[in-house]
Amino acid sequence: MAMSKTEKMSHFAVVFIAICAVVVSVWQVQLSQRHNRLTVRPYFNFSTGTVTTATKHEFQLSVTNGGYGPAIIKDFQISVDGQEVRHWNAAVDQLADSVLMTGAANFGSGDVFPPGKEEILLTLERYVSENRIKLRIVYESIYNEQFDKEVEF
Repeated sequence: MAMSKTEKMSHFAVVFIAICAVVVSVWQVQLSQRHNRLTVRPYFNFSTGTVTTATKHEFQLSVTNGGYGPAIIKDFQISVDGQEVRHWNAAVDQLADSVLMTGAANFGSGDVFPPGKEEILLTLERYVSENRIKLRIVYESIYNEQFDKEVEF
């Protein structure tokens, strides 16, 4: 028995609505995944500052994870005058003799830096920033998205 025009239109409408529902569902999943990635993305901020008192002049470099997810450290690179060094001691050795390091922190590959945390990476006495030192941190989100952040001081 042949279908009437109304039945054919009804079947086409059902198929069209089903296809639209699938398209909207796929789109919604993509939006949800993008949202999830953004909500756990780490975001590093560097800050530098000096503290001057009657007895000392200190320079500090700190990093903060301003994102909502943890940062998984992949690489921590320090260079002085364009030459890479292995740690802060080697970097400070290449500066003027009067510069004294009073505190330092390094990250290793695989270290996890939680959201909202601030870490003082370097404290120097009698250092005037001349943009000779460069720090680059490569890090990942929990979704294995890689980012890097650099600072020169």
